[in-house]
Amino acid sequence: MSKTNLHVQCKFRKGNRETTGWVPKKPNLKVGAVVDLQINGVGEFQPGWEVLEMWAEKPSDMVKARERDFLKHRHGTDARRTRDGGWDMPDK
Repeated sequence: MSKTNLHVQCKFRKGNRETTGWVPKKPNLKVGAVVDLQINGVGEFQPGWEVLEMWAEKPSDMVKARERDFLKHRHGTDARRTRDGGWDMPDK
């Protein structure tokens, strides 16, 4: 039987910023741990993000497939990435 790689959905905080995302499940990943995050899967890793909460676990291949769907959808909208890797949603 082969081992399935898992991702876990977490809420993170760095200073006054918070974000939610999927990260590979590792033995040392727990609430209160400080990790490096690559925001939106682009750019360099940003150190110093504290894990606030941990929720669902899913197979890594499923998480990566949904990420691709999300990015394809965003390219079809007028949302644009900001310099820090976030999203700018224009007022309608």
